[in-house]
Amino acid sequence: MSDTNKTAICNYAITFIGGRKITSIDQTQKEAELCKLYYDMARQAVLRDHLWNFATKSVALAEVADTDFVGWDRAFSYPSDALYVQEIYNSANKNKKIEFEVRTNVLKNKKYIMANEATPYIVYVADVDEELLFDAKFIEAFAYRLAEMITVPLNGQLPLAQLMGQKYGMAIAKAKAGDSNEGYKLPTADNSLLSSRY
Repeated sequence: MSDTNKTAICNYAITFIGGRKITSIDQTQKEAELCKLYYDMARQAVLRDHLWNFATKSVALAEVADTDFVGWDRAFSYPSDALYVQEIYNSANKNKKIEFEVRTNVLKNKKYIMANEATPYIVYVADVDEELLFDAKFIEAFAYRLAEMITVPLNGQLPLAQLMGQKYGMAIAKAKAGDSNEGYKLPTADNSLLSSRY
């Protein structure tokens, strides 16, 4: 989908619910105004639903000095582009996951990652907004999620919004399966033990 952009994705969503197509997300048309209002919320919601290959990052954490959180030895900065943290592992053994917790400061205006390791690495889903990275299945799911959000404000049809939610559930399942199949990792000892329990 080389021509994928915000307007195209919005028009998929609008078409799903029988609205009028737009030529720009910035135009003064109700469909455009609602898409502009809900676009980023829908995108972030879909990104949070899976550890997408195109949105997954792994970086070393930066320790924060003079920050004391009870129950943890160390505090680290929460990446500014992170939507959610999937896991943290030890820099010396990247197959070994370590315990962590996300907490806020006293003012409740900043997040930190708590851990007991000195040099941990983090795996997280980033807030990716480059539409050219989205594949067709992700875009379909995204469009259904956006359609679900804008339906009631646009035309008041709650049953249609619920239908879009159901369509999203089916589309996101296919998108997750396709994304998960793109790659292969050799099983680790930890994974083998975990798999044997189920």
